Amino acid sequence: MSLLQWIIIVSTLALALNVGRFFLSQRSNRLLVFIFFSCSFLLFQGYQTDEYWLLIALYLFAGMYTLDLPGLFIAISLIFIQHLIYMPMSLIFFNYLILSAVLIYFAGKRANTYFNQLREWKKKMYHNTKQLTILKEISSAIQQTDELNRLLHIIVTTITAGHGLGFNRCLVFLTDGQTNHMQGMMGIGPVRGEDGFDKWNDIAEKKYKLTDLLERMDEEHIDPELNDLVSSLTFKLDPNTLFHQALTDGRDRLVRVRETTDPILHELSDYFHMHELLIVPMVYQNEKIGILIIDNPVTHKKITPEEIDNLIPLALQTAISIHQLALYQNIKEMSETDGLTKLKNQRSLKEDLKRIFSEKSPRFGMVMIDIDFFKHYNDTNGHLLGNVALEQLAKLLKSRIRNIDQSYRFGGEEFVLILMNVTVREAYAMAEDIRKLVEQTAFPNEQAQPTNKLTISVGVSHTELINQLTEEHVLNTSDEALYKAKTTGKNRVVLYDKEMIM
Repeated sequence: MSLLQWIIIVSTLALALNVGRFFLSQRSNRLLVFIFFSCSFLLFQGYQTDEYWLLIALYLFAGMYTLDLPGLFIAISLIFIQHLIYMPMSLIFFNYLILSAVLIYFAGKRANTYFNQLREWKKKMYHNTKQLTILKEISSAIQQTDELNRLLHIIVTTITAGHGLGFNRCLVFLTDGQTNHMQGMMGIGPVRGEDGFDKWNDIAEKKYKLTDLLERMDEEHIDPELNDLVSSLTFKLDPNTLFHQALTDGRDRLVRVRETTDPILHELSDYFHMHELLIVPMVYQNEKIGILIIDNPVTHKKITPEEIDNLIPLALQTAISIHQLALYQNIKEMSETDGLTKLKNQRSLKEDLKRIFSEKSPRFGMVMIDIDFFKHYNDTNGHLLGNVALEQLAKLLKSRIRNIDQSYRFGGEEFVLILMNVTVREAYAMAEDIRKLVEQTAFPNEQAQPTNKLTISVGVSHTELINQLTEEHVLNTSDEALYKAKTTGKNRVVLYDKEMIM
């Protein structure tokens, strides 16, 4: 057989093997490689040449690589048989052959171990890099928000996004420490498993990255059907439930619903068609923050211990972020709320006016209120009873305005109301109704007042009556109307206009 014929046969055989190997398992592929080398060796006839010895070395290596030690022994046996048939006088070379085979085996074994370790290191490095990238992107997104819903959206998106942790669905429940209940807050994923493919295809077609998904929080991308269902759920944290146990010991739980009698999990299964789910507690400094519920209703992929390990730092970061956000909101509320009356304070009024005037063509009425003869009331009854009167008036004001309106304690015995989207007549009528209600309401020891009743004076302004429409001018015009009400007999409402008439 000529060299050309040998090359053609070997090339044809190699091509056929490489086409077929894509349809076979890894073990079958290795066996094919060994068979290929065996056929090449048996067909080769250039004995005692350099190519022959090279082929023997490659054959030994192929036997070791594909079938480990058994493959090496098979290769040596075939070489021995070939020499026994064609070159019986050269069997002495087997001393060298066996020694070489052993050296090749251990060298190959060492090389194989090294390359396996290298692949493992690369795999771990990729995994760790991905985890660090995810945590970095989450941290960056969290730092830019002070809203709970936005924070929760970042977390559930990270858990379910393909460029994130890649789970099919995530639900968030937060605890209410006062009532010992858990309230559903948010979820991302399909209500039913078959609903998930359309959304995944849309994400794949548009090639969204994790940062793209974190920025999207419109109704189309927050799964409204799932969120409506989640937010309607409330569970009591009984000690015998897995939710309570997970929050108490801080340990995650991978649960098959059919293997538990937990009533909460069976209710979740009825709503969301869950079979296997992961419960991840969010606990920070012994404070029970909430629970993450994670499952794979679309792919039905089992949740692995490695995936659970990836979730733990994310759950902790979520707990810390929610805890810090709650502290921030408390501090913010304290800075914007009057401590005595619990109404918004003057600082909050100015911030709200700034926000209102940032909108196009603001339309609202402002009502400024002052208690008549309040110094006399304090001097007669003492400041403690004066505080009681202020609190009572604040509750009355808050009860008489709509949800879109705001009430403030401006300072001392002065209060301000912002009445949104009302006409001039409506603003004046609401102010007059409040004045009458205060006059008819019984306050502690009000008969000691000069008029035998605790009353208020009211100044009203409206954006339609002001030429120079600014935050400061709205306040000034309301104050001017209030001043006129107090200097013209008290216990009345005065509407500001250019001529100060009404």
